[in-house]
Order: sequence, then C-alpha cells, then structure tokens
Amino acid sequence: MISKTCGVPFVSMGKVLKERMPEEVKAEMIKGKLAPVWAVEEVFRGMRKEFEGGFILDGFPRSLEQVEILKRVAADTDVLRPDYALHFKMKKEYIIRKLLGRRECDSCGANWNLAHIEEDQYYMPAILPPDYNPSNPRCSCGAHLHPRGDDTATTIATRLDTHERNWATLEEPLRAFLDIYEIEIMGGSEIMWPSIGRKIDQLSMHA
Repeated sequence: MISKTCGVPFVSMGKVLKERMPEEVKAEMIKGKLAPVWAVEEVFRGMRKEFEGGFILDGFPRSLEQVEILKRVAADTDVLRPDYALHFKMKKEYIIRKLLGRRECDSCGANWNLAHIEEDQYYMPAILPPDYNPSNPRCSCGAHLHPRGDDTATTIATRLDTHERNWATLEEPLRAFLDIYEIEIMGGSEIMWPSIGRKIDQLSMHA
C-alpha cells in the first residue's frame, strides 16, 4: 500500500537476501540467524540500479554491522541513502500470533493470514481467501496453502529475541544517522493506513 501510494518499489531485504545468498548462508537464515556482513553488503550494493527511482526498504538494518553497511554505502552513492525511517511497533504476543498465522500459496504466491486479533483497542482481522475452508485450506486460485518454512514457534522466538537485542544497541547510532518516526500498529491496513499515509505525505514534503 505504501509502495503504490509513493510510486516506488517495496523491497523486503530479508526476502532479497534469501533469494541471492549462497546456499550455505540461506540455511543459516532459515534458522533465524542474520546473514554475514560481507554477504549483506555485497547484495545491497548490487541493488543500486533497482533503487534509482526511489525505494522502500523493509527489515534493514537489523544490527550494528548493518548500520555501518548502510552508512558506508550511503556515503558512496546518494541513490542508496534513505530520507527517513518508519519504526512500526506492535505487542510481541500479537506479532507471534500473526507470524504463525501466515500462509502462502503453492501456485500463485499469494499471502494470507489465519490469525484474527480483536482485544482491547487492537483489531487485526484474519486475511482469508474467499470461501475459505479450514479443513481444506486453499488459495483463491484453488492451490493449497502452507505455512512459511521459517515461521515455526522456535524460529519466530529466535528472530524476535535477536531483533530486541539488536534494536537496543543500534537505535542510538541509527538515529544519529537517520530520522526515525515510530508508529504503533493497532489494527489492520485499512485501519492504520490513513494515519500512516498522512505521516508519509508530511515527511515527503520535507525529504
């Protein structure tokens, strides 16, 4: 949604790394570990042409080493220097439920989510295909749905613990390099988008 509004590509760094990393590195990432610094920098620098018209980068940086990568690459080319960052926050228990609820289509690659959260001031409905049948989960295209390979309870716990430890150490140096704006996620995209869109419009005017 942000990508369509801004007219620039959305880039999931985690997904890009998994696609472009050597097989031995991919195996470690599936376990919830971060990719080695040399590999991340090599991939990131190689994306310069893809970012010439602007970009939205998700999931990067996630460690002090990756902050240094971002700074080094940004110093070499303005193309890869972000204007600002949005830090989305959500209750840990809801993050876990939503990640465990993710489903992918075997055929068309569509993404769905089985987790429905409606508690306190939070409303995050499930995102289901039309005529969804829990006993025979299928996509709208008719193909089977399955959990992501790295969305096990153990792997999710490892990823979240790693993120919390890393954010505690990288927040200060990252803020010294980049303006960061925090947004607490209280609902699904249809609820959150108006306020997020207004914030992006305000920031874009001064970028």
